[in-house]
Amino acid sequence: MSLPWLWSKWRRAAGVFGALLLISFVSFGFSSRLHALYDIAMGRVNTLESGVSDLEQQMLNIKSAMNVDSIRQYNIQKITRIFDERNKTLTPKEKYEIANEVYIASQKYTNLSVELIGAMITQESGPAWKTDRVSPAGAMGLMQIMPVTGMFMASYEGINWTSAEDVLLNPIYNIRIGTRFM
Repeated sequence: MSLPWLWSKWRRAAGVFGALLLISFVSFGFSSRLHALYDIAMGRVNTLESGVSDLEQQMLNIKSAMNVDSIRQYNIQKITRIFDERNKTLTPKEKYEIANEVYIASQKYTNLSVELIGAMITQESGPAWKTDRVSPAGAMGLMQIMPVTGMFMASYEGINWTSAEDVLLNPIYNIRIGTRFM
């Protein structure tokens, strides 16, 4: 009599155990799938964060380039305005090229600002900023460079010296040589 009762308890226990085992397998499968989905989601989040970080860096680079170009344009406009006021014989293209060369020199030689180079040009060539000015002593161009000094400094700037007139009355070469000398 006790045997069927025991058999019934064992069956119930086996059923409960089976149900628990089934729940465990399902939970394990669900949790491993959940972990896999979590890993995929986190991978995508990391990819997005990396992409956002790259975009932020690109934005900073663009902003920086815009700032540098804005500063460059501001300084070039300063010099071209001086030419507009003082030397009306130059074309807009010539004014821009000379102003750009002054800016490049101010970047190349960090101890020289656009303002200092402009002041030196005013001091040396007079308030008219004449590119073809020759002093009674023989100094030539915007920065009033003596031919012997110009010949010596031209080699350091990679300028082919042909004659004092060709090199020193060329405002671009004159600024390159003059700013190197400064």
